[in-house]
Amino acid sequence: MTDQENATIYNGLVPYVSAGNVAITQSGAGVVVANGDVDIRQAGTNALIVSGNVSIRQGGSQMMVTSGNVAITQGGAGIAVGRAVQATGSTIGIAVGRQVTIAEDSKVMFAPGGAAAFGAGLAVVLFVLGRIFRR
Repeated sequence: MTDQENATIYNGLVPYVSAGNVAITQSGAGVVVANGDVDIRQAGTNALIVSGNVSIRQGGSQMMVTSGNVAITQGGAGIAVGRAVQATGSTIGIAVGRQVTIAEDSKVMFAPGGAAAFGAGLAVVLFVLGRIFRR
């Protein structure tokens, strides 16, 4: 599906979606590019690039980048980047946003402070390894 005003996927598998608003239910999608909001219910995607809000319920995405808010309920994400990231009963690898809200029943490996510390530590290790192997 490409370049539609709105896209609704139910019980399907789609490699690429580009639309205004996207609703995915009990399905799978590879890459989703949306100019509006994305609503995922019991479904999964590989990558989300969204200019609106993302709502995931009992689903997941490997990576999502949005200019709006991210709300994940009973789902998961590898990397979630947005204005605000909210997780309830979910697991997120790296959450980056101005406001990150994690419920007690959720897990986040790296929130904004942890992600920055991890990145700085990785940069130092790569710098040292680069100096060692140049010799």
